[in-house]
Amino acid sequence: MSSDNRTPHSEPRALPGTAAARVFRVLLVEDSPTDQQLVKHMLSMVPGLNVDVTVAETLADCIAQLQRSEFDGLLLDLSLPDSTRLASCDRIVEHFPNMPFVVLMGLEDREIGLAAVQRGAQDFLSKRKIDGELIARTLQNAVERKRISQALRDSELRYRALLKAMTSMVWQADARGNFDGDNVDWMAYTSQSKSLAAGDGWLYVFHAEDAARMDREWKAACENATEFETSARLWNVASQSYREVELRAVPLLGDDRKVREWIGQLTDVEDARRTELEMRRTQRLASVGTLAAGIAHEVNNPLGAAQISAQAALANLEANPDRVGECLENVVASLDRCVTIMDNILQFVRTGTGASLRQRLDVIVNHAISLSKGYAAKHNARLSAQTTDPPPLATVNAIEIEQVLLNLIRNAIHSRDGGVNVLVRSELGENGNARLIVHDDGCGIPSEIRDRILDPFFTTRKAGSGTGLGLSIVHGIVREHGGKIEFESVEDGGTTFIVEFPR
Repeated sequence: MSSDNRTPHSEPRALPGTAAARVFRVLLVEDSPTDQQLVKHMLSMVPGLNVDVTVAETLADCIAQLQRSEFDGLLLDLSLPDSTRLASCDRIVEHFPNMPFVVLMGLEDREIGLAAVQRGAQDFLSKRKIDGELIARTLQNAVERKRISQALRDSELRYRALLKAMTSMVWQADARGNFDGDNVDWMAYTSQSKSLAAGDGWLYVFHAEDAARMDREWKAACENATEFETSARLWNVASQSYREVELRAVPLLGDDRKVREWIGQLTDVEDARRTELEMRRTQRLASVGTLAAGIAHEVNNPLGAAQISAQAALANLEANPDRVGECLENVVASLDRCVTIMDNILQFVRTGTGASLRQRLDVIVNHAISLSKGYAAKHNARLSAQTTDPPPLATVNAIEIEQVLLNLIRNAIHSRDGGVNVLVRSELGENGNARLIVHDDGCGIPSEIRDRILDPFFTTRKAGSGTGLGLSIVHGIVREHGGKIEFESVEDGGTTFIVEFPR
């Protein structure tokens, strides 16, 4: 039988579901001339079918044909002179993994047909129960199945490549939240074996102070099928130390809206966090430099008062002893004021920032305003503070929140060239959350830059007069406190920044 025999048609016909002018090329691998003619005849009887059938009588001829020409699909007989049954499937998949093929069997052996599908075939047909419509439909389905399968493989390859390119590791957990799968990256990072990490054993490589909290948060997320996000200290075998990491997991839900599994991401943020902390410390020092003239003014006032009181005491040493005592009290009070100012400065610029404690926000506001008064006077700005009764409480790091206020106050002072009024208010919002509000009656923020003012290094000041880190650092500090920062601004109508903390 010639290998280039074509099915005769007087006019073009299309395989069902394909474009009318497209020819569907099929390679029929069949050594029986009778079966060759039967398959071609059946296909020729299908209305609207435009198919070109090429015949190969051996597996070797099949492979040679596939190497020379392109085919849309393959009909493969499992009884060939140079190959035995399922070995033919293996050879096709080995040499042409993207070729969709359907197996033809002389015997009605469903197990062999299923085995062929497991070895790479898209479907199987019995020669005793076929017709042209069935062959055409099965081939069409085979091509579509292969296309979908290839698309899924390509998607998986892209997914795996993406995981390798990521600086984060991805981990899996089952529906109940138990560590699942190999999680090779996890084992490499922590040196924890798969058996020890199974179930909730993965918690044991986190710092003891974090593990109990994480356990509660994770169980709550699993119970409520909500996203999980936290930060903690994880043991790293390479550095032989605990490193700060951020974890996030999302539940994959089935059609019944129940959790099927969890996909999580873990990112080592230790180096980034250290860099950010150093940047904040540098920015605090820069703030002190910016406020230096005002701070000197604040210190000079009580020092001057102390000097005058001391001179008065000397002048009245013998003539008016009672007056001496009053003068010395003024000296002590003035020096105490200087000590308080210097303590505030030293506390603000120290390397460590202390812990988060439950404390009054109005006290933090007063410290920030105390440091900013001289700077405000230099720029002809007026500062004032308000608070509610009782004063609002929040669990915050006082030094970092003071840094937030100093940045917002300084920006407010520069919102107009002189004469600006700045109000700093601490209050309870309608939702019961503590809030800090910094309002100015300056020129407002132009609409074209409002989306950029929280970006790092963005500044509207002249070159050399600002780094642009202020609001970016403010945003980072507020975010770490679990809070949020918003602003309202009207051109020529002032700006209000609102910082809100959770209860």
